[in-house]
Amino acid sequence: MIHKLKRAWRESNRFNRYVVLLCSFVLIGAMELMASQYFGALTQSILLRDFTQTQASLIGFGCLTLLAVLMTYQAQKYQTQVIETMRSQFKTKTVDCILESDYRVSSQLEQGDLIGRLENDVSSIVSATNLSVTLSKAVVLLIILSFGILRIDVRLLILYFIPLPLAFIIQRYASQKSSDFILPWKTAMGKTNALTQDVMNNRTTIRTFGLYDTVASWVEKALVDSRDKGIYGIRSLYLLQFPFSVFAMLPNFLIGIGGTYLIAHGELELGQLVSAFLLVQLISNEFNVIANMVQNIPQLLVSTERIYPMWDAAKETFGNAVGSEESDPVIAFKDVSFGYPNTDTLVLKGFNLEIYNQEHVGVVGTSGSGKSTLMKLLLGLYTPQSGAVYYKGISIQDWDKQALRNDLAVVFQNSELMNQSIRQNLQYGNQMVSDKQLHEVLDHVHLSDFVDQNGLDFIVGEKGNRLSGGQRQRLSIARALLKESDVLLFDEATSALDVETEQLIQHVMDTTERTQLIIAHRLATLRNCDRNIVMDQGAVVASGTHHELMAQDGIYASLIAIQNGGDHHDKRI
Repeated sequence: MIHKLKRAWRESNRFNRYVVLLCSFVLIGAMELMASQYFGALTQSILLRDFTQTQASLIGFGCLTLLAVLMTYQAQKYQTQVIETMRSQFKTKTVDCILESDYRVSSQLEQGDLIGRLENDVSSIVSATNLSVTLSKAVVLLIILSFGILRIDVRLLILYFIPLPLAFIIQRYASQKSSDFILPWKTAMGKTNALTQDVMNNRTTIRTFGLYDTVASWVEKALVDSRDKGIYGIRSLYLLQFPFSVFAMLPNFLIGIGGTYLIAHGELELGQLVSAFLLVQLISNEFNVIANMVQNIPQLLVSTERIYPMWDAAKETFGNAVGSEESDPVIAFKDVSFGYPNTDTLVLKGFNLEIYNQEHVGVVGTSGSGKSTLMKLLLGLYTPQSGAVYYKGISIQDWDKQALRNDLAVVFQNSELMNQSIRQNLQYGNQMVSDKQLHEVLDHVHLSDFVDQNGLDFIVGEKGNRLSGGQRQRLSIARALLKESDVLLFDEATSALDVETEQLIQHVMDTTERTQLIIAHRLATLRNCDRNIVMDQGAVVASGTHHELMAQDGIYASLIAIQNGGDHHDKRI
């Protein structure tokens, strides 16, 4: 528990604030100690009918109590500022780690689970850190108030502490077992969040396929599993905590018996016993706080097992090189073999390809032949097991990451749009672009009518759900065209467009004097490419212009025949 908390404070860079809080707790403890002494003196002076002393004791008790309350308020206010700043820092760090971690790590996590970690698990760690401050305060006050009882009579202090070692042994055992009870619950909650996110993302599919009952059973099963594991975990912890609660009540009982005995034998004054009882009540409160904190903090720190690995995940490995504009070929795959994580199958096997400056190269092939993998390797999302990918004569892993991705503009089949305005989504391609340039590129992709009607400040919705599939793709293409990059990468970028619009946009792509790598299943898109390569089982099996490949009567010609409604004879299709 301690090393997990130490890391949380270290990550927050707020340990100096923690020290300030500890100092304030020392002052609060000193005030409470002196207030208890005044209260004991107040009781004793009333018994002796010394009303001058009574008045002085009452004033001292009141002033010290008021100061302790004000000091506590300021400490709580300061603690809140520290903790909320920490919350913001941890969320920012987690988001940064998700975005900057090796793609092999982040791509394996489901969106709902990521959201659960970002919201629930980060909040749990922050809450644990907040409770660690409360625990520290309780420990500080416990030490100071115990010193107060020691000054009254050491025998009372001994009586108070006799049953506590056994109570803390029980508490320690409960703390050690808490992870075993809570982690399965947290994991089940993460799976439930992932399923819920999946359901929300597929609302239309669920409606159109009438999957209400099926999906409801999935959700119910996940919720029941999460509920049962939560009930079992919390119930088990409460059962372990019960003996501690019993032992925690014994000190007050022993102080009462011992104090009465000492007064009866003239070894203790009533005012002293009253002070001792007041201190005992304060100490008992702090012991209860410690018990709760020692139980709750480990439960909350279970979330570190879901967050710290994300913080520690390997980052993308890149160099700091920047390629020359004169380098040719612009793109080169040399003997590249690659397989995705957690699989033994190679998607690319000794793959070779060179693409030259301003050349338009199309990529076709059967499903699973490795077409989209080319883009992921070129963007540096994955690293090949053998061979290398070169851009402008430099290995992708040696490039400066930001420079590489600034030099490449990519449009994927599933258009990635932010829940912001059309203008803001386009400006991700070029922050310095003017409205005039925006309207020009929107005219090129035939979105000008929509924008003229709705304006550049039209909010596209979550993932662009206020736009049609074709509008989302055209907006993504416009964003790529605005980006001042040397290379355009299109992965099924026009799959949602009608034939007429696709032909108009294809003309824009054909006349754009930039190096282009185009993946398409609709092969008419590639008819005007300078060169098309045909992939099968991770290797190039044919290369040439549209007419040259048609003449070879291979996979390419067979795919064309299928799309034109004809027969084919290639067994690989």
